[in-house]
Amino acid sequence: MFTERKRCIYLAARYYDAPLMREWRARLEDRGHTITSRWIDGKKASDDYERKRFASEDIDDIKNSCTLIVRNDPNYFGTGWGGRHVEYGIAVAWEKDIFLVGGRENIFHYLDGVSYCCTFEDLVESL
Repeated sequence: MFTERKRCIYLAARYYDAPLMREWRARLEDRGHTITSRWIDGKKASDDYERKRFASEDIDDIKNSCTLIVRNDPNYFGTGWGGRHVEYGIAVAWEKDIFLVGGRENIFHYLDGVSYCCTFEDLVESL
């Protein structure tokens, strides 16, 4: 029988999806998971010092997770700043468990070991 594994998770998404990621965090924490993503509570960087600090925090948060979940909404392919793609690449390099939710946007989303879910509800069932 399947037993849910508690995970330490980094949530990656477009910056403008932060409110939705706070909802996902609440749902996942209710299931016993820990969310490391500080960016979803942060403010937008106003200068280069903050940009560097926030990027370093994101890398630390990924390092402190075992799983990366990427929200990749097909309605926004090719838009935004691309941070979620960098975070995804870091997770691939560090051999984290990866779940992609939404759509596959580039060739790296087809790598073996990447779990694909159409919706957040599918993701919750997969964890």
